[in-house]
This record gives sequence, structure tokens and C-alpha cells, in this order.
Amino acid sequence: MKTLSQEEVDGRKSRLIDPPKEVNIPVSDTVTTESLAVPQNNAGKLKIDYETMGRFDIPKVLYFEDYSVEHVNNLSLCNEENILETLVAILNDIKNQDSNCRIEDMLIEEFLETMIGIKMTYNTSTHIHKWICTCQYNVPEKERIINDLPVDLKTLSYIFIEQADESLRDFYKKVFDDMTKEEFREIVARRHKNAEGYENITIEEELKTIRIKEPFYQDIDGNIYGFNFTRIRDLLNAQNYISNKYAGRIKQIKNKQVHGKSPVELRDIREKEMDKLNLEKAKDTLTCAKALTITEYNGKNVEGAEEKIELYKKLKRGHLLEYNNFLDQMKFGIETEKEFECPECGQLDKRSLQQGLDPFEFLPFDPVEPNALRRHTGRNIFVGI
Repeated sequence: MKTLSQEEVDGRKSRLIDPPKEVNIPVSDTVTTESLAVPQNNAGKLKIDYETMGRFDIPKVLYFEDYSVEHVNNLSLCNEENILETLVAILNDIKNQDSNCRIEDMLIEEFLETMIGIKMTYNTSTHIHKWICTCQYNVPEKERIINDLPVDLKTLSYIFIEQADESLRDFYKKVFDDMTKEEFREIVARRHKNAEGYENITIEEELKTIRIKEPFYQDIDGNIYGFNFTRIRDLLNAQNYISNKYAGRIKQIKNKQVHGKSPVELRDIREKEMDKLNLEKAKDTLTCAKALTITEYNGKNVEGAEEKIELYKKLKRGHLLEYNNFLDQMKFGIETEKEFECPECGQLDKRSLQQGLDPFEFLPFDPVEPNALRRHTGRNIFVGI
């Protein structure tokens, strides 16, 4: 097992930048001993300086120990239903306990950054990324050819949140420049809720106020939706919600009997029906996870999963494309692209590793065999979010 030198670890992320000035940190009038975290010795642990720089629910810096033998055993015994929940519990266990944050409150970008950092520090910086070409999409799952792409984790490049702020301002400068004065005034009035003096705000002044933060809003046919970025807890809640929804149908398939069929034929029938149901379940889980990012609707908080899902399902395809295009303007985290060449069909495709990498690839199993990958990816629940 190869361990990186401290210089290599520190060199990966050495950016410690002060929080933006517009962030106001509330200070309590009273401090009790219960509210004070116990200082912890973090020497020898992995230090991760997150690209989000404390902007959301996770602090700028967290420290992690290596997995224990018990952790690895627990992960190896998991199925796709409980692998994410088990992994989150383990990461909560090995992070520095003087931080009160929870792993489930991480953005997906932060979660991926954590998994990469742990593997790179405590195992190896050489990673084999498993990927499937589009030529295999119509091939039965058990017969698909899984390709290998070696990735040197030390070479990954990242965009930190303040760089993403600048990109977002560049995007909005073009938008504002194309607006009429009346359209720009309308946008400013909405953003500042008609605050005194908003009529005199210039484009340059307005651009200085733009930064990536939550919630962000989308006007859809006159209705204002508020969204947050996807959190790990959204995935956990979506899995639990959809699992309960599908429990009855799964039980029916497992207990299915077909007269005149041999045990082998019956098993094949059940497997085919289960594969079809699992694909449907995975799609519903993704839809649910995305729906759970809705926080507001026309100025009112949206709390329940059912209400969020109904609101999300009403969105038209064009609305989702517009929403996803907007998210593309706020990209942070891994920015590396790689060329993927399929040895089967020869197709050459350039892909973003931010979209391609799955956090479950970095589970502490070495080497990761194709069957283990299939069992632990949760059917690519992270892809496309």
C-alpha cells in the first residue's frame, strides 16, 4: 500500500482563503460548556481543504482517519440498499469529532472530494475508473463489457467556489448586457425586493453582489421555484422513500409462481422482472432526489416529500434543460476531462470526470472487480444529478 508524502497531500489542496465578506456569522450571547467542541489532536490525519470553502453546511477543513478493518468488513457485506447509509455512518465516525457537521449534509461534490482524498492518502493515487460505452447500453447487464481508464488522482484539477463565482458573474454580465433597461430594473427589483435605491444600481454594481449561494430561484410560467444543491441526505431520503414505495412489488416478484415452468426458468423470469423493476426504481430514486432539492414555491417553504415530488413532476422538459444549463454555470469541484476510447467499438469520447466518477468507486476494496462495482454502485444513483 502506497502512502503519499505530506508534501503531496498538502500540495493537492493548499488554498485557505478567508470567507467572503458578505457572510455574517451569528454570535450567541451565551456560551455554555456543552456547546464547546473538545479540541482534538489531528496530527497524522488526512486534511481536506474543501473547494466550497465553508460556503454551505460543511466547514472549510475536515480531517479523516483511515478506515478500520471493521469498517471494510461492514462495507463488504452491504448490498446496494444500505451501502450509502453505511458509508455515511463510517465517514461520520472517522472524521474529526471536534466538528459538529454531518457527512449527510455534504454536497455531492464535497462527498466525492472526501472519497478521493481518503483513497489517495491512505491507499494509492492510482485509480482505475470503470466505465461503460454507449455501445453497451442495449446489452443485458450481466453481459456488458466494462472498460478500465487509469486515473492519477494527483493530476486532478479543481475549481474552488470563488473561481466559480467569477464564472457566474461573467455569465450574468452577458445576460445583463443583452437586457433592456426595463428588464434589468425588473431583475434588480426582484433580487433586492425593491430595497431603497435599487433604481440607481448599475450593472457593474449588481455583478459585484452575485455569488453562488442557496437557495437559487427559477421563474417557471410565473411561479417561482427555490432550489438547493443536492445533498447526500437527499439521496438517503430518496432511497428510503422509493424503497418503501417498491417493497410490495419486489415481494410479489420474489414470490411469483408460474405453472409449467422449471425452477431454472422461473428464476430467469424473476431475474428479468427484477432487473426491469430495479431500473424503474433507480430512475424514480433519481427523480425523488432531485425533487427533494426544492425548498420554496412562490415564497412559501416546501417541506414534505410528496409535495416536492408533485411540483417537480409538473416541470416541463424545457424548464429542466434551462435549470441544468444554469447549474452548469455554477460548476465547482473536479474540472478534469479525459478521453474515453472504447476497445469494443473504437468510439472516442471526451467526458468530464465530475460527471463520470462515482463516489462508490473509491470504496476500500482493492482491486475493484466488475461484479463488486455492479453491486456497490447503487445503479449509478449519483450520475446526472
